[in-house]
Amino acid sequence: MPVLRPLVLAAASALIAGLGLLPAAATSAQPASSSPAARDALSAVESLFDTSRSRRASGTARHGREATLLLRDLAVRLDELAPAERARARGYLARPTDPAATVAALSKAVPTPVCSAHVCVHYEVGTSDAPPAKDADGNGIPDQVDGTSAVMERVWNAFTAAGYRAPLPDRGQGTQGPDKRLDVYLANVGRNFQYGMCRTDGGFVGRTAPVSCVLDNDFREFPGDPLGNLRATAAHEFFHAVQYAYDVLEDDWLLEGTAAWVEDELFTEVNDNRQYLAVSQMAVPQRSLDDPTDLAVYGSWIFWRYLSLRHPGETGQLPTIVRSVWERAGETAQDGHTYSMRALDQELTARGSSLTTVYAGFAEANRHPARHYDEGAAYLPSPLTDSYVLTKRKPKLRKVAFRLDHMSSRSWQFRPAKGMRGWKLRLTVDMPAAGRAPAALITVVRARGLQHRRITLDTSGAGRVVVPFATGKVRRVELTLVNASRRYRCDGSTRYSCQGSPLDDRLKSSFTAKTYR
Repeated sequence: MPVLRPLVLAAASALIAGLGLLPAAATSAQPASSSPAARDALSAVESLFDTSRSRRASGTARHGREATLLLRDLAVRLDELAPAERARARGYLARPTDPAATVAALSKAVPTPVCSAHVCVHYEVGTSDAPPAKDADGNGIPDQVDGTSAVMERVWNAFTAAGYRAPLPDRGQGTQGPDKRLDVYLANVGRNFQYGMCRTDGGFVGRTAPVSCVLDNDFREFPGDPLGNLRATAAHEFFHAVQYAYDVLEDDWLLEGTAAWVEDELFTEVNDNRQYLAVSQMAVPQRSLDDPTDLAVYGSWIFWRYLSLRHPGETGQLPTIVRSVWERAGETAQDGHTYSMRALDQELTARGSSLTTVYAGFAEANRHPARHYDEGAAYLPSPLTDSYVLTKRKPKLRKVAFRLDHMSSRSWQFRPAKGMRGWKLRLTVDMPAAGRAPAALITVVRARGLQHRRITLDTSGAGRVVVPFATGKVRRVELTLVNASRRYRCDGSTRYSCQGSPLDDRLKSSFTAKTYR
């Protein structure tokens, strides 16, 4: 997966006015040569839609739900491209009904789209982009079109009932659609390995933008039930349209993590987002929560599930806490943009909690998902870093040293050998100072049930705990150590939160263990 240079807000003078994007009309004359960041953005999009046979055969096809943010990056960098490259970029950003469209271009669109209260669905007939012709109700409209219209309207109503902003209306002129309703185009993007995508073709208003969306015309190219894929994709992509009404430039992990989260919130029977658990902290706890590599940003949905279970208040069908974070992220504070991790931290503080406490609980919950998640029996527990058996002859474990990146964790387990009745386990931990947000938790797994305990750390990060360790009563003891730091040097050359460089990665920590009677 090509990694683009990020949006460097402090330096993009051609795009930023104060804290917002300048509309395209207000930018300077076309540059003679493209900026490296803009060229990278275009290259990534061109690679995304390269559907050559060699790429199919080699298995290097791109993932089907990453188009939206790459197209976002390209739209933001459009005015940094030289004329020839800008013309190519506009082809990717154009709507399918625009003659200049490069992707999902529709040549025989039905003159009158099928419009509901808030959404207009456009489709073709008689081409490879046409949806299946089946029309069970005989209303003259393919069932796939009727179904897409009904699902999109259902999703729209669910979001607005939950208190979210509606997507920004488009300009309703020319190739922009018949009116200001959200335009959804059906095309055979499945052949391009895409479920669907939303994109803005300009019209930035500060840090917000209107969008149009493209969904696959039948979802038959993908594993699973086509209707389930339609529902999951509609929820995911519609949330992107909503997000762009808050902040089009928000951090990747918040954009994709909450979009993947809402799939299962609105359509709990679909479970398509479980595929991302393999790249989430459920599977790789030592990787940072906002890690931008591979598809990890999609896997962060499980954090939002944990958060919404911990704070279960709802408006309509959706937990309110995610909306509250987005409302904070869509604000501009006096000291700068309220980026994702800051917005999350502020919201939890306002609720009488803290991000350190919640994240530590999340790390522990991932070790025992069946006990903490409503669908957790289907999740694999997060892996251990190591496991130790302590015996009468070897009752001590010398210092184990390791490093932790920001917003990550590691877990170890200790098992008593046979015959250790009446024994106890003392664990001593040495973590970074309190200002770097360390946390340590103990879980005692008994024959019946679990006992959780937070280890108290002093200001230097040192702590100690004694727990039962008797054979027959205790099966194992687990130690989970957490680096919950969210300190960044913002506006740098990364795709972490605030496009920043984490200040507390690779922090040294250690622990020792000793059993005694």
